[in-house]
Amino acid sequence: ELNVIEKWIVVVDGGRCQVYEQKFVESAYFEKFDWVHPDTLALVDDELIDRVNAEHDYSGQERRNIPRESGALAVTREYEGELLAREICEQLEAGRTEGAFRYLAVAAPASLLAKLRREMSDELESMVVAEVNKNLAGLKPVELQAYI
Repeated sequence: ELNVIEKWIVVVDGGRCQVYEQKFVESAYFEKFDWVHPDTLALVDDELIDRVNAEHDYSGQERRNIPRESGALAVTREYEGELLAREICEQLEAGRTEGAFRYLAVAAPASLLAKLRREMSDELESMVVAEVNKNLAGLKPVELQAYI
C-alpha cells in the first residue's frame, strides 16, 4: 500500500484536455479521459486561423485576415480559455470529491496554466505536486511520464 499514489496527470493544449492516471509509483500512465472543447480549440488553433485567412469567399474576394491577438478575437480567445479552465477544474473537483486521486500534476502552456490556477479550489490546488509550464500534448504516455 505504501507505493499507491493515485495521481492524475492533466495535459491541456488549447481546447483539448487529456487526463492520465498513475496508480503506483512505478506504474505506467494510462489515459483516464480525453475531452475537447471545440469552440476553444478552433480559436487557439493558429493553423486553422491560417487556413481561414488563406481561403476566399464566394465572390472571389480574399477574406479579411483574422488577427491572431487583437480585437474581438483576442477577447473571445481569452473568454474561451477561461471557460475551458473552469470546465477542467469542475471535472477535477468532481474527481477530488470522489476520492479518485490524491495527487495532481498539470502541464499546460503558460496562459492556460494561469487560468487553471485561478479556477482551482484551495483543496484541489493543495493536491498539485507538479506543474509544467509547457505544451506536452501529443506526447505518448511513456514520453509524458519521463518528462514529468
